[in-house]
Amino acid sequence: RHLFYRRRQRADELDGTVRMCSITDNMTAVAITFLITTITATILSNTQQSFATTLDAVLAELPVYCFSLLLVGFFWLSHHRIFMVIRRHNMTLIWLNFAFMLCIEFQPIFNGLRVSYPTSQTSTLLYALEQVATGLMLLVIWWYAASGHRLIDTSMSSYEIRFFALRALLVPIIFMLSIAIILFRNDLAIYFWLLVLVAE
Repeated sequence: RHLFYRRRQRADELDGTVRMCSITDNMTAVAITFLITTITATILSNTQQSFATTLDAVLAELPVYCFSLLLVGFFWLSHHRIFMVIRRHNMTLIWLNFAFMLCIEFQPIFNGLRVSYPTSQTSTLLYALEQVATGLMLLVIWWYAASGHRLIDTSMSSYEIRFFALRALLVPIIFMLSIAIILFRNDLAIYFWLLVLVAE
Protein backbone atom coordinates (compact mmCIF):
# COMPACT_ATOMS: atom_id res chain seq x y z
CA ARG A 1 0.00 0.00 0.00
CA HIS A 2 2.80 2.42 0.88
CA LEU A 3 4.60 1.54 -2.37
CA PHE A 4 1.38 2.25 -4.28
CA TYR A 5 1.05 5.61 -2.52
CA ARG A 6 4.64 6.59 -3.42
CA ARG A 7 4.04 5.54 -7.01
CA ARG A 8 0.89 7.64 -7.25
CA GLN A 9 2.29 10.57 -5.29
CA ARG A 10 3.99 12.31 -8.21
CA ALA A 11 0.89 12.13 -10.38
CA ASP A 12 -1.29 13.50 -7.59
CA GLU A 13 1.05 16.26 -6.39
CA LEU A 14 -0.73 19.10 -8.15
CA ASP A 15 -4.15 17.78 -7.15
CA GLY A 16 -3.03 17.61 -3.52
CA THR A 17 -1.89 21.24 -3.36
CA VAL A 18 -5.09 22.37 -5.09
CA ARG A 19 -7.15 20.51 -2.49
CA MET A 20 -5.15 22.11 0.34
CA CYS A 21 -5.81 25.56 -1.12
CA SER A 22 -9.47 24.70 -1.57
CA ILE A 23 -10.05 23.64 2.03
CA THR A 24 -8.09 26.66 3.26
CA ASP A 25 -10.30 28.94 1.15
CA ASN A 26 -13.41 27.30 2.60
CA MET A 27 -12.21 27.52 6.20
CA THR A 28 -11.22 31.16 5.71
CA ALA A 29 -14.71 31.87 4.40
CA VAL A 30 -16.16 30.20 7.53
CA ALA A 31 -13.94 32.34 9.79
CA ILE A 32 -15.01 35.52 7.97
CA THR A 33 -18.66 34.51 8.33
CA PHE A 34 -18.30 33.95 12.08
CA LEU A 35 -16.53 37.31 12.52
CA ILE A 36 -19.82 39.09 11.83
CA THR A 37 -21.72 37.05 14.43
CA THR A 38 -20.31 39.29 17.17
CA ILE A 39 -22.17 42.26 15.69
CA THR A 40 -25.26 40.14 15.08
CA ALA A 41 -25.21 39.05 18.73
CA THR A 42 -24.99 42.69 19.81
CA ILE A 43 -28.10 43.54 17.80
CA LEU A 44 -30.00 40.57 19.26
CA SER A 45 -28.97 41.38 22.82
CA ASN A 46 -30.13 44.99 22.45
CA THR A 47 -33.62 44.33 21.10
CA GLN A 48 -35.12 45.86 24.24
CA GLN A 49 -33.05 49.02 23.82
CA SER A 50 -33.76 51.99 21.60
CA PHE A 51 -32.59 51.94 17.99
CA ALA A 52 -30.05 54.71 18.71
CA THR A 53 -28.51 52.69 21.57
CA THR A 54 -28.25 49.57 19.42
CA LEU A 55 -26.80 51.55 16.53
CA ASP A 56 -24.16 53.10 18.81
CA ALA A 57 -23.20 49.64 20.05
CA VAL A 58 -22.87 48.32 16.48
CA LEU A 59 -20.86 51.33 15.34
CA ALA A 60 -18.50 50.86 18.29
CA GLU A 61 -17.78 47.30 17.16
CA LEU A 62 -17.43 47.95 13.43
CA PRO A 63 -13.78 49.17 13.48
CA VAL A 64 -12.58 45.99 15.22
CA TYR A 65 -14.65 43.83 12.87
CA CYS A 66 -13.36 45.60 9.75
CA PHE A 67 -9.75 45.38 10.95
CA SER A 68 -10.11 41.68 11.76
CA LEU A 69 -11.67 41.10 8.34
CA LEU A 70 -8.70 42.80 6.69
CA LEU A 71 -6.25 40.72 8.73
CA VAL A 72 -7.90 37.45 7.75
CA GLY A 73 -7.86 38.67 4.15
CA PHE A 74 -4.14 39.49 4.37
CA PHE A 75 -3.38 36.06 5.82
CA TRP A 76 -5.37 34.45 3.03
CA LEU A 77 -3.48 36.48 0.41
CA SER A 78 -0.14 35.49 1.94
CA HIS A 79 -1.20 31.84 1.92
CA HIS A 80 -2.24 32.22 -1.72
CA ARG A 81 1.12 33.78 -2.68
CA ILE A 82 3.03 30.98 -0.97
CA PHE A 83 1.03 28.16 -2.56
CA MET A 84 1.40 29.71 -6.01
CA VAL A 85 5.06 28.60 -5.96
CA ILE A 86 4.68 25.33 -4.04
CA ARG A 87 4.89 22.55 -6.59
CA ARG A 88 4.69 19.44 -4.40
CA HIS A 89 3.23 18.39 -1.08
CA ASN A 90 3.72 15.78 1.62
CA MET A 91 2.03 14.86 4.89
CA THR A 92 4.11 17.34 6.89
CA LEU A 93 2.92 20.22 4.70
CA ILE A 94 -0.67 19.02 5.06
CA TRP A 95 -0.43 19.04 8.86
CA LEU A 96 1.29 22.45 8.88
CA ASN A 97 -1.53 23.76 6.73
CA PHE A 98 -4.07 22.34 9.20
CA ALA A 99 -2.26 24.21 12.00
CA PHE A 100 -2.55 27.41 9.97
CA MET A 101 -6.27 26.79 9.43
CA LEU A 102 -6.70 26.26 13.17
CA CYS A 103 -5.21 29.72 13.78
CA ILE A 104 -7.57 31.19 11.18
CA GLU A 105 -10.57 29.54 12.84
CA PHE A 106 -9.56 31.07 16.20
CA GLN A 107 -9.83 34.57 14.73
CA PRO A 108 -13.58 35.04 15.50
CA ILE A 109 -13.00 34.01 19.13
CA PHE A 110 -10.29 36.59 19.80
CA ASN A 111 -12.16 39.17 17.75
CA GLY A 112 -15.18 38.59 19.99
CA LEU A 113 -13.07 39.02 23.13
CA ARG A 114 -11.57 42.22 21.77
CA VAL A 115 -15.02 43.60 20.94
CA SER A 116 -16.59 42.54 24.25
CA TYR A 117 -13.73 43.87 26.40
CA PRO A 118 -12.24 46.79 24.42
CA THR A 119 -10.44 48.30 27.42
CA SER A 120 -9.06 45.00 28.70
CA GLN A 121 -5.29 44.70 28.40
CA THR A 122 -5.59 40.91 28.46
CA SER A 123 -8.05 40.76 25.55
CA THR A 124 -5.86 43.10 23.49
CA LEU A 125 -2.78 41.04 24.31
CA LEU A 126 -4.53 37.78 23.34
CA TYR A 127 -5.70 39.38 20.09
CA ALA A 128 -2.14 40.41 19.24
CA LEU A 129 -0.74 36.98 20.13
CA GLU A 130 -3.34 35.34 17.88
CA GLN A 131 -2.09 37.40 14.94
CA VAL A 132 1.51 36.54 15.79
CA ALA A 133 0.69 32.81 15.90
CA THR A 134 -1.20 32.94 12.58
CA GLY A 135 1.57 34.85 10.83
CA LEU A 136 4.29 32.60 12.21
CA MET A 137 2.43 29.51 11.00
CA LEU A 138 2.59 30.92 7.48
CA LEU A 139 6.30 31.50 7.94
CA VAL A 140 6.78 27.91 9.16
CA ILE A 141 4.91 26.61 6.10
CA TRP A 142 7.14 28.66 3.81
CA TRP A 143 10.34 27.72 5.65
CA TYR A 144 9.49 24.03 5.42
CA ALA A 145 8.50 24.16 1.74
CA ALA A 146 11.44 26.35 0.66
CA SER A 147 14.22 24.73 2.71
CA GLY A 148 16.51 23.14 0.15
CA HIS A 149 13.77 23.78 -2.46
CA ARG A 150 11.96 20.86 -0.81
CA LEU A 151 8.51 21.59 -2.22
CA ILE A 152 8.92 24.73 -4.32
CA ASP A 153 10.02 25.45 -7.85
CA THR A 154 13.74 24.71 -8.12
CA SER A 155 14.23 27.82 -10.28
CA MET A 156 13.48 30.17 -7.37
CA SER A 157 16.51 32.16 -6.29
CA SER A 158 17.63 32.60 -2.69
CA TYR A 159 16.64 36.29 -2.98
CA GLU A 160 13.07 35.34 -3.92
CA ILE A 161 12.91 32.82 -1.08
CA ARG A 162 14.02 35.47 1.43
CA PHE A 163 11.53 37.95 -0.03
CA PHE A 164 8.63 35.53 0.50
CA ALA A 165 9.85 34.91 4.07
CA LEU A 166 9.98 38.65 4.75
CA ARG A 167 6.45 39.13 3.44
CA ALA A 168 5.21 36.38 5.75
CA LEU A 169 7.11 37.89 8.69
CA LEU A 170 5.82 41.47 8.41
CA VAL A 171 2.48 40.99 10.18
CA PRO A 172 3.76 38.93 13.16
CA ILE A 173 6.65 41.39 13.66
CA ILE A 174 4.24 44.34 13.85
CA PHE A 175 2.03 42.55 16.37
CA MET A 176 4.99 41.34 18.43
CA LEU A 177 6.30 44.90 18.68
CA SER A 178 2.83 46.10 19.66
CA ILE A 179 2.94 43.96 22.82
CA ALA A 180 5.29 46.53 24.39
CA ILE A 181 2.73 49.26 23.62
CA ILE A 182 -0.14 47.17 25.01
CA LEU A 183 1.66 46.76 28.33
CA PHE A 184 1.89 50.54 28.76
CA ARG A 185 -0.91 52.10 26.69
CA ASN A 186 -3.52 49.54 25.69
CA ASP A 187 -5.60 52.12 23.85
CA LEU A 188 -2.77 53.04 21.45
CA ALA A 189 -2.15 49.52 20.15
CA ILE A 190 -4.76 49.78 17.38
CA TYR A 191 -2.92 52.75 15.86
CA PHE A 192 0.32 50.79 15.73
CA TRP A 193 -1.51 47.85 14.15
CA LEU A 194 -2.46 50.11 11.24
CA LEU A 195 1.12 49.63 10.05
CA VAL A 196 -0.12 46.26 8.79
CA LEU A 197 -2.15 48.11 6.15
CA VAL A 198 0.95 50.03 5.07
CA ALA A 199 3.09 46.88 5.03
CA GLU A 200 0.60 44.98 2.89
